[in-house]
Amino acid sequence: MGELISRTTSDILLDMLIEQNGKPLSGEEAALRLGLSRVSVWKAVQKLRSEGYDIEGGKNKGYVLKSSSDVLNAFFIEKNLSRLAESVCGSKIEVFKTIDSTNTEAKRRLNSSNNAESLHGTLLFAEHQTAGRGRFSRNFYSPEGAGLYFSLIFCPYLPAKNKKEAPDPSLYTAISAVVICRCLQELAFAPKIKWVNDIYLNGKKICGILSEGIIDMETSSVQAVIIGIGLNVKESNFPPELKNKAGALFSETFSLSGKECIPFKETSSFSRNALASSIISSLIEALYGLQSKEKLMEEYKGLSLLTGKNVRVLPFTGAPYEALVLGISDLGHLIIENEEGKKGELISGEVSLEFES
Repeated sequence: MGELISRTTSDILLDMLIEQNGKPLSGEEAALRLGLSRVSVWKAVQKLRSEGYDIEGGKNKGYVLKSSSDVLNAFFIEKNLSRLAESVCGSKIEVFKTIDSTNTEAKRRLNSSNNAESLHGTLLFAEHQTAGRGRFSRNFYSPEGAGLYFSLIFCPYLPAKNKKEAPDPSLYTAISAVVICRCLQELAFAPKIKWVNDIYLNGKKICGILSEGIIDMETSSVQAVIIGIGLNVKESNFPPELKNKAGALFSETFSLSGKECIPFKETSSFSRNALASSIISSLIEALYGLQSKEKLMEEYKGLSLLTGKNVRVLPFTGAPYEALVLGISDLGHLIIENEEGKKGELISGEVSLEFES
């Protein structure tokens, strides 16, 4: 289970500072609104500073929350959601300081609930995961404060009720990958998608997506889908087995638009909260059928890291074999040609490139 960040005086003060949009909040006004003494307000400010929030000001100056503050905050995230995303996820966003896995927590909630629909739009974030999960039960390294680790609970039948042309749940992973790439492209990054669920930057994996369905045993229909996203934002001390495979948005080897390397501390305009809001807003629109499924899948094909490359196919059963990737189908399947020239489609499974061996 996770440790939920509860609403304290400092949390409420933080909301007030966010609402100021960079304008100073006087200690006197804060004290009046909180019904506390100026000393209590000062202590709450000190607590926020100790948690990583960059707050300027002091006696007789007023307090200003700097945009460089990069601590995950539910109020911050909700404030920047699109109108549709806010209507779906509003007041259902939670941030955990630490948790085993946001996907595992989402699954716990769905399994203990008689009404999946009531959990629709729930967003669970974590600053740190002790047992982050990827495909095939692999671990996903999730160090504190270095990434965006979150899970969305989504009930596929709800958009259908609204008579929208919602995509099939089998495409959720592909759609999520495209949405994340779009949001990163807006920040001048050039990501690629490695079929089926990984996002790469400069030859290294920076993001993994894990979609898990909850099946209604009576109707055999998908009752809810948990979409888990793990995105490495800041360079961290990766374990030895990941050093050559894993990367992050901001790292010593990263060059933005041909410029010199930009360490994270110098990118003060970047905010994990803002990126989270951007991804969620776009993802909700796509899942509700407000973005063209055809266009999303065309982008998925165009962003493929594997097309035209020789890969090693690792099937669930049978021996691995070499194949050439010809492209990706409209259903998100990998189109391959084996060494004998026989063509086929991979619906699931795994492939690896030489640089991953």
